[in-house]
Amino acid sequence: MTIFNATPNFIHPSVFHRIAGPVEEAIAAPRRGGAIRYCCPESGSFVLLTDSESLAGFTSGDHTVRHRCGACGEMHLLRIEETSAA
Repeated sequence: MTIFNATPNFIHPSVFHRIAGPVEEAIAAPRRGGAIRYCCPESGSFVLLTDSESLAGFTSGDHTVRHRCGACGEMHLLRIEETSAA
């Protein structure tokens, strides 16, 4: 028996506590080759987005995109900083 079979309809209360909090904002900067880089506000690590699924929100014309961070696992609101690509 797996955990999913034992408790299929149970959501831990901490999920609701975390979802009610604000999403942290991070400034994202475009890079050469179409990648996007940002600094994670939780861990301080630089994260480089190169996969098409992550970049799809930015290419659709939005300048703010919600993204699950690869460094800390939290949701961040990425805002594109309009500068030249470095």
